[in-house]
Amino acid sequence: MGRARDPVKPAIQRAFRIAHPARWPASGAVLVACTGNCIVAHTGDVEVFRAEAAHSLEELARLARAPLESAGAERAVVFGTYARGEADGYSDLDLVVVLRTDRPFLERWKQLRGVLDALPLPVDLLVYTPEEYRRGITEGRGIFAAIAEEGVTLYARS
Repeated sequence: MGRARDPVKPAIQRAFRIAHPARWPASGAVLVACTGNCIVAHTGDVEVFRAEAAHSLEELARLARAPLESAGAERAVVFGTYARGEADGYSDLDLVVVLRTDRPFLERWKQLRGVLDALPLPVDLLVYTPEEYRRGITEGRGIFAAIAEEGVTLYARS
């Protein structure tokens, strides 16, 4: 019984080869990971490719403002590489939105489709009610520890 073929890596390799033709070695490089930075392994060496972040945090705040207001968001906080000032061209945006909602946790993102459409990069979106957010920040566990330590407010309702 053979291992199932992962269809994702060849697709990512093709996309990377198209985006970075001069940096893709002809000797059959293999993409081993693509998170934050794309790492390509070939002939025993590892190269880490970086590109400048295409968007500033200020630009992302400007783009997100109207859809966040329209959705009724109380606050939006960025954490991760953008909050730490370490974002590059392969970074996604880690975003927590505080929103009054009765929807189950896994359906809340649907209220923020406009935000996802407005932002020109991949977004890891977490949506919490004001009560959940306050409790999480107060207890400071898990993702809330990172938010409390490095979070940058992208939007706050006036």
